[in-house]
Amino acid sequence: MNNNVHTGHSRGYARSELNSMLNEVPIVTRWIIGTIVVQTVITRLGYLPYEKTLYHFILATKRFQIWRSFTACFILPARSLPALFDLYTIYSRSTDLEQRRNTMDYTFYLWFCVSMLALLSSLAFGTRTLVNLETSFTFILSYTWSVDNANTRVVYFGLFPILAKYIPLMELFLAFLFNEDFAGPFMGLIVAYMFQCLDTRSFGPIYGSIFHIHGYGFSPIGQFGMPRLIKDLFAKRPTSKKSYMTHGEGRKLGSSFSPSTETTPITFSHADNDAGSGLGSTSSSPHHPTATSTIHRGFPGKGRRLGD
Repeated sequence: MNNNVHTGHSRGYARSELNSMLNEVPIVTRWIIGTIVVQTVITRLGYLPYEKTLYHFILATKRFQIWRSFTACFILPARSLPALFDLYTIYSRSTDLEQRRNTMDYTFYLWFCVSMLALLSSLAFGTRTLVNLETSFTFILSYTWSVDNANTRVVYFGLFPILAKYIPLMELFLAFLFNEDFAGPFMGLIVAYMFQCLDTRSFGPIYGSIFHIHGYGFSPIGQFGMPRLIKDLFAKRPTSKKSYMTHGEGRKLGSSFSPSTETTPITFSHADNDAGSGLGSTSSSPHHPTATSTIHRGFPGKGRRLGD
């Protein structure tokens, strides 16, 4: 029998590694990536019709199929390489944005952008058209990420370094140049820029660039988030836990015990001693003497045999 095979331990180690890896991902991003993966799998297997995941204004409003606004944002491309690229973009951008914000505010950000994107797509393509919003949703995350990391130098596609704030313009230019879906990124830009204006209470970075106002429209963020009433409703209230365990010095099991003597200085003032509360004081005055008490750990006094 091969003694090098430890299946139980290996499975437990792999499970703990997977749990630790998942716990490092913020909670909202974890749900987004999980929903994308599950939706893609069941769609590919044929259990969920592709048309059911697309956004349709009439079906979403009159027939209350409100999930279409979100499922339309989680449709990955049919080809493997673009699908992996978009999935990584959503994961990396969403993780960074959520770590920079409160979870409730980030949830509100997603809800606002998806709602405005659904409304804008209805105005652009009509109320009876099935629309895929994944490209626009990915661009929304990329734009907000580029604004948060405006002066960070990144290597775009591993080819040339640029500042992060120019990535949205580069992606729009490439989409126009190679005849890709230009309307999707452009709608994402409009929605993300609208949120940026509300979040900074300004006219946005484009206004600052036109009138040469340095840093205008980039900060401060956090002016437009989850309403305070909802935050207070879901806020965690601190709970006090009583500990009934005694804390002492740790020792190895089976080791011999030798009583030790420690000298702990306890200082008190003469005035406090007269009032009968000096032993509880830890402050000393230069005008009053201090006393040092020796605390013996063990049994005080002389030892005697039983019966003496």
